[in-house]
Amino acid sequence: MNIAVSPFKWTVEITEIAAEMWNANKSAREISEAIGVSRSAVIGKANRDRTRFKAKGRGFCSPPKSRRSRRSTTPRTPVSKDKTTRHETLMQKAEAAAKEAGLLSLPEPTEYDAGRLEVAKPLLGLGKHECRWPLNNGGPFMFCAEEAEAGPYCPHHALRSVSAYPAAAE
Repeated sequence: MNIAVSPFKWTVEITEIAAEMWNANKSAREISEAIGVSRSAVIGKANRDRTRFKAKGRGFCSPPKSRRSRRSTTPRTPVSKDKTTRHETLMQKAEAAAKEAGLLSLPEPTEYDAGRLEVAKPLLGLGKHECRWPLNNGGPFMFCAEEAEAGPYCPHHALRSVSAYPAAAE
């Protein structure tokens, strides 16, 4: 289907009118209504003819800022001499706060755990319905692997997981 549309020509007079309105901070919609073209045509003309259409602030047609001017002016925190990373420092602070609140006391291993250590499995060796309770604190980490009826733990460790941490003070 062909639609007959009369082609629009940007004459010098129409371009001057549009440029004057653009430089007077009129919007592309206002300019397009005044001269009878689409808003996109006005924006396209302003983009192609930057000598007549001056840049408006930080928006359309403004030259991009250099990388130097976009950089933060706040000084960086110096790296500590003991080579600890930011992550390690944050972890140390979090552990100290948790100890202070009484939340970091891990449950002590029981005789049950010592007995399960003989048949324990690494994480990747666990099946879908096997207990995922860690039995040791060092690598390779070994897990209980007892049959888990509901959830990730066997009944023994499910009970311990609920009572492992003290209740939060209200």
